[in-house]
Amino acid sequence: MCPWTATGVGPHPVNSGFPVAIGDQRINSKLAHFSDLLTLAAWNLGFKDEAIEQCKIALNFEPNNQRFKDNLAIMERLYHHL
Repeated sequence: MCPWTATGVGPHPVNSGFPVAIGDQRINSKLAHFSDLLTLAAWNLGFKDEAIEQCKIALNFEPNNQRFKDNLAIMERLYHHL
């Protein structure tokens, strides 16, 4: 189990209780950045499923971010080969 889930400190900014104004690019950008950092941390700690999920969350906030798209494709390709 992912340590974030086990501690109840949710890595899911969508469900964290923060007021999220859909369409407010400043908030979306910060939440995407937060999820991106969680993606990198989770992947490097071995939580591959959580990393992929966080990358998808980041993409929800910034759907045109090519780096997020590329990272997701790479992680999914690598993870399915493990």
